[in-house]
Parts: sequence; C-alpha cells; structure tokens
Amino acid sequence: MSDLQEKYHEHLLHWIWDSLHFELTDLRTTCGRSLTVLDKGTQNETDGPDFRNARLQIGDLQWYGDIEFHWSINDWNRHHHHTDSRYNRVILHVVYHPPEDLQISREDETNPFTLHLKPHLPPDLNQLLSAYNQTEELPCAGHIHHISDKVLKQQFEQAHREYFETKTDTILKRYDPSLPPARAWKKALVLGLFDGLGISQNRESMLTVGKKLYSEIEETEDLEQPLSLSSMQQIANRVAGFGEQSRSSAITWNRKGCRPTNHPEVRLDQAVILMWQIENRKLSDFYSNYPEETWQRLLAAINTETGIGRQRSDILYGIVFLPALWLLGNLFHIANLKQTAFDCWMNHDAQIPGSLFTLFEQSGIPPRHYQKKLGAVYQLKHYCKPRRCNECHVLKVLISS
Repeated sequence: MSDLQEKYHEHLLHWIWDSLHFELTDLRTTCGRSLTVLDKGTQNETDGPDFRNARLQIGDLQWYGDIEFHWSINDWNRHHHHTDSRYNRVILHVVYHPPEDLQISREDETNPFTLHLKPHLPPDLNQLLSAYNQTEELPCAGHIHHISDKVLKQQFEQAHREYFETKTDTILKRYDPSLPPARAWKKALVLGLFDGLGISQNRESMLTVGKKLYSEIEETEDLEQPLSLSSMQQIANRVAGFGEQSRSSAITWNRKGCRPTNHPEVRLDQAVILMWQIENRKLSDFYSNYPEETWQRLLAAINTETGIGRQRSDILYGIVFLPALWLLGNLFHIANLKQTAFDCWMNHDAQIPGSLFTLFEQSGIPPRHYQKKLGAVYQLKHYCKPRRCNECHVLKVLISS
C-alpha cells in the first residue's frame, strides 16, 4: 500500500469513528471484553495518537485515554509506536483488517485493547473500503446511480469554488508588499501568466525568468522612458539563455515531447508581450465589468507565429486572470470587481483535455458535471485521486442513505 493510500485510509477511519458510522451495540475487543463508547474523544490534529481523551467502558471498568487507528494491526510496529512514549496513553487500537493473533505493546511494555472495526460497519461502507486497493476506478464507481444529480452538482460546485480560492491564494503569494500596490498587483498577475505558460514541463523555468526579468527591469528602469517591448524581449531572451547567450544561462529547459506551439521560446515571447501590455496599461483598465473583453484585448496583442491557443487561453483566463481580478478588487475595495470576477469564474467554460476525466467517465458520473469546468480538475486531484472521500458529499450521502 502506498503512503498516500495509507494516509487516506486512516483519515477515513477517523471520520467513521468521529461520525459514529458503525454499529455501537455489541462491540467487543479482540480479547472478548464488552466495549461501550462513552466519549469518543477529540481528534488530534498534531503528532501522536489520533484521538485524545476518550472514555470507554471495557468490561467492568471505565478507561480514560487515547485511541489510535490503523488499516492493519501490523502498522502499529511499522510506525514505531511500540517505541514511542507518546502512545503509552493509548487504551484502544482500532483496526480495519482482521488482527489475527498478533499482540501489540506500548513503549512501557503494556498492551492496549484492540477493536476489529470491519464487522461493525454497514455493508455499503465495507464495499467502498474494499474497493480502494482492488481497482483503479474511484471507490464510488458502481454507486453513482444511487446519488442524486443535486448531490453531484453540489460537490463539483464546491470543488470549483475551492479551486478559485486556491488560485487566488497563489496570486497573493506572488504579491510583493515592498512595491506600490498597483505595481505589486501587476507583477503578481504577470508572474502567474509566466507560470501558466510554462505548461507542465517548464513552469519553474518560466517563473524563474519572469522573476529575473522583473529584477533587471526594476534595477535599470528609467521611469521617464519605460522599456520598449523589443528591449524587454531582448532582456528576457538573455536571461532565458536563448540565442547567442544560451551557453551562459543557468536555466534549463525541457523540450522533450513539446509540440512546436509549446516550445519555451514561443511561450516566453508570448509571456513577455502580455507583461508589456499589462505594465503599460492603467490600473483602471482592469476595473471593467466584462473581464473576458479585457482578456481578449490582451491576447490580441500577441503577434507570435502561433498564438496561445484556445485551450491554454481558457485555462489562463480561469486560473490566473480571474483570481487576479478578484484580488485587485479586494486590495482596492472594489466590491463589484470581486463579485464580477467570481461570477465569471463560476460560469466559465474552458476547453479541457477529455483524457483528464477518464476516471469520472468510468465511474458513471454524468459529463455535464465535469466537462469544461476547471473545478473538476481540482475535484480529481484533491478529492478523488488522494481518496479524500470522507470530505466529499457523495460518500456522505451514500453512507447516510
């Protein structure tokens, strides 16, 4: 089992315990003693046992202490809990798989009780848990027909909103508070575009060039006579190591598998044109109630042999330009701009490679919930693939139905 899968399984077990999604009657430890949960304890968000300060009736005695969860009983020793004094207060070890005859011990050489959880779970939940390691499909595959369209829509819209918040935070992290606010915002937007035009192979290199380009411009800039586009392009190519200066550059570029339209020379030229356009526009030019028109005017200035392309343009508009506009509205207290940027994001349809959503297609999720929605990428990467099902509306409805 991979570390990612293991971490996921334990988090799901935590949720099952915290939500009491198991049969509470007739619980017994593996040594045969009756078990009653009087207080499930408080989930621990730091290092150490998973739940703190639980109160359990085990046999004729009440026990106060901590609870630890694992997929398999072998994980206790594999995680070195038997040599860690922080686990000496563990009174119950909860495991999903049958514990067999293995006996675990704490660092003080005493033994916690063990509860085998699987027999006390609802059949549907056990079926979902069993699917995690047995298939490449999503655990909820085969159960989607039990889920209403409203629930699926709710989950994908939640992922869509969270993705917007994530991208807004990314823009904010590139905001340089040492600069005047208008310049700092423009710089954050431009660096986001450099990053986005790096595609997957050259994002770090493109971002590095963008930062170095700003450093050189800020050191040499004559405010009375701003740099021309051609001068900015020359500096960018020198920093990137393109042309005659290629041997002197410390920046590496990955051209393997790049289509001609994605070659770093092409993408860098496009990024610099956008940078020059943004830097030479008044800040008020971005206050428009029609962000897509503003974005299209920026794109219209790109005169490279091949353009950015509809797919990349749609993505950059969604994950860079709209979050940047929301941040601009937040920085300058323009409520209408914030609302406009967010509304545009929620209604934005983007051209996204269909191959990304094979898992959704295989699971029977109707395409209308994920096609053309950037939030579906977030759903896939931050919920489905890392198996954060316990935070997903779909699982919660399946369990409660």
